[in-house]
Amino acid sequence: MDYAMRIAALLCSRLCHDLIGAVAAIANGVELVHEDAGADTREQALGLIAFSAEELSRRIQFYRLAFGAPGGGADIEIKEARRVAVGLLAAGKVALDWPATEAAGQLLPSVAAKLVLNLI
Repeated sequence: MDYAMRIAALLCSRLCHDLIGAVAAIANGVELVHEDAGADTREQALGLIAFSAEELSRRIQFYRLAFGAPGGGADIEIKEARRVAVGLLAAGKVALDWPATEAAGQLLPSVAAKLVLNLI
């Protein structure tokens, strides 16, 4: 197997691993809602679904920017790169210290933005 194929396979494996947890939590929450559960259980299940859906959305936004191909290799706003990076780590134990002091509209070449996001 050549290196490009190996990297693609590892990346796909990582993406699936990172996304399946949130998807499984949503499925479990839906299952709890469909069961004949009390109001407390139903409320907890809906909370789990909402939290997991938000987590899944943040991860997909990050992966799209970090690994995707923006239209025509367009530059990426630093503010957007920071937003998705902070979002990725929002629910975890690690905090990202990336001050929000950039000027609005400041751009990074997509290659540089992807490098920063992949390092995160």
